[in-house]
Amino acid sequence: MDRPVASLAAVVTLSCAAAVAAQPAPTFTSDDVLAVRTFAGGQPVAVSPTGRWIAYVLTDMNDEWNIQEPRPSGHVVVQTLGNDRPGPPRAFTTGTTHSSFPAWSPDGRRLAFIRDDQSGGRLIVWDADRDVMTPIGEPFTTRAYLAPQWEPSGRSLIVAVPVPERQAQPYRVRVVKNTDARIPGDRFFTDERRAQLTAIDVTSGKASPLVSDPIVLRSFRLSPTGRDLLFVSPDPATLGVIGREQNDTFVLPIAGARPATARKLSERGRFTWSPDGTRLLFGKGGRLLTMAADGGPAGLWRESFTLSTSEPVWSPDGTRFAALVADPTITDPEIEPVRPGMYTIAQSFMDLYVVAADGVARNVTGSFDDQISDPVWAPDGSAVYFRATS
Repeated sequence: MDRPVASLAAVVTLSCAAAVAAQPAPTFTSDDVLAVRTFAGGQPVAVSPTGRWIAYVLTDMNDEWNIQEPRPSGHVVVQTLGNDRPGPPRAFTTGTTHSSFPAWSPDGRRLAFIRDDQSGGRLIVWDADRDVMTPIGEPFTTRAYLAPQWEPSGRSLIVAVPVPERQAQPYRVRVVKNTDARIPGDRFFTDERRAQLTAIDVTSGKASPLVSDPIVLRSFRLSPTGRDLLFVSPDPATLGVIGREQNDTFVLPIAGARPATARKLSERGRFTWSPDGTRLLFGKGGRLLTMAADGGPAGLWRESFTLSTSEPVWSPDGTRFAALVADPTITDPEIEPVRPGMYTIAQSFMDLYVVAADGVARNVTGSFDDQISDPVWAPDGSAVYFRATS
């Protein structure tokens, strides 16, 4: 990620210098490269529902572990929005104390995030009006890896409380057969982190487990009504089989005093909630399908809608959604047909589409040659923010 961002900074600097012909073009030095700041991977860009604030995470360039980390450590930064220019950036942590996963409350007045150091992590809520930070609940004993989500009333937060990794059994000799789907060398890439889905009351700090036991959790998403939770967990039979891991999706009712039983969906895919929380949408076979949240067969979302999209990101009023679609006009020599028995992590270049409720789609980045990712709506639905890598 550093190389493309640094290249972009160099182009901007040289373009500005070209406008002043009397001055020599500045040299882009190694110090300039080290001063470039990048967005931390796997972190959300959060715009407050009021439109007053934006929060994001910048990678800690002084942390040597971040050279190889797919989800690097960083610092949450907030800025005010409005008028002609945003306010100055303010970092919530510095040095070896890091912060991550900013999430705004439904009223836009509080920001939840995770603060962590060598001893573990803690859920923090920042009151923007009073400029007060309050620790919520008990400390974590290991590093969190998923963002917290606010319950619609703003009274509690749904948190994937991380559980310490199990200690691997020591061994001196291991025999590997050539028919094994997973070999010891692949274990370096296997993500077996577990978490306990928990509701934490913001006022009292009381934690209420939503599931009986910790699970290997890939993602979770609260429904718009707050009554159900959608979470993704890998099929144990395929866990760690590189390039062939299969994920299952579950619907978990959370309106109750005790942990409920999750229901596994019959289909596999990347699901998202409909704006009213009654249905689920997902892509399959190049089509966008829908199914009832409480069960039932899947059907086409719109017969006329034929784009193969990423999961929909709905606008605040629920009349449109943003989605990513592979751009067939841009090719890259690194993206090539996968040979039998092999797999690839290369991705197609994407365009950002905005799709109306009737299925009419519009490509809003048709003139971009950059890679597009992570769309998020402005609070009033007037704009879509996204990341672009040159």
